[in-house]
Amino acid sequence: VRTIALDANAGYAVAANRGAYATHAPLLCFLNPDCEAGLEVFAAAHAALAGRDDACAVPRIAEPSRVVEGAQPGYSAVKLLHDVIASNYGEGPLCRWLARRPGFDDRAWSWPHGACLFVPRALFTAAGGFDDRFFLYMEDVDLGRRLAARHARIVQLDAEVRHGGYSGARIPQRRQLALLNRGRVRYAELHHGEAFARLLSALAMP
Repeated sequence: VRTIALDANAGYAVAANRGAYATHAPLLCFLNPDCEAGLEVFAAAHAALAGRDDACAVPRIAEPSRVVEGAQPGYSAVKLLHDVIASNYGEGPLCRWLARRPGFDDRAWSWPHGACLFVPRALFTAAGGFDDRFFLYMEDVDLGRRLAARHARIVQLDAEVRHGGYSGARIPQRRQLALLNRGRVRYAELHHGEAFARLLSALAMP
């Protein structure tokens, strides 16, 4: 294993890109440090992506309290609004109402859960890698959107990784929430306009 040490913490996207471009492997795996993946996960990914450069593969993510699909439905503006309110103020009646709105999940595209994903180098490079304007959070959603623009599919593997529940980086909960807000506002700026991004930023500010 070759470890690359950076001089400063420039964020997940910058570090992940640096690692990806430092190797010549035809298939890349991005795996969070708080994940445990058995050999069957890697075998399933190799089988699903053999000879392909038009798809990204993801396993199921077993978190401490639930199991989620690695292939997640696309983000809409309504879903972004819901998530900012829920994270900062809790799941109340407004959040439940928003979650029932038509188009809450954008079924026209999907994104790969960033805790563990496999992607052919050629596809990752063609898509421009992770957008290094994201320090942490939402860079996987943004990547999924750009993969969809290239007509690439997100393939759900019949395999599972254990996710340690955000134990990879031990930071205060308040700092983690600030980073989550920052990622969502950045995503809104890029894909839903500055006015909507300012609204999310105002909601998150208190």
